[in-house]
Amino acid sequence: MENPSKVDVVGVGLNATDTLIPVAQYPARGSKVEFRSANLLPGGQVASANHRVPAVGLRTRYVGKVGDDSGAALHRSEFARTGVEAHLLTAPGWRQPASVHSRG
Repeated sequence: MENPSKVDVVGVGLNATDTLIPVAQYPARGSKVEFRSANLLPGGQVASANHRVPAVGLRTRYVGKVGDDSGAALHRSEFARTGVEAHLLTAPGWRQPASVHSRG
């Protein structure tokens, strides 16, 4: 980066994808529950925080590694949509870490 822009917040760290599955009630331990939809969202502690920074009027930069999968594409588009200056190192063949959450 030759002349980096000035930002208020810089986040360096993990990004991941989160799958959010809405359910009518939280399932009992060891049980199964039917669900009708699942939402794939950008996640990871640092990346999630950086996605929210522009909403409070601050400029932010995120530095991190992404793969070359759909999770990486999701993060790229969300950083652009929310106005985060993203500096992403692409690691070919690497998949984004992922987690699944239910909401009841």
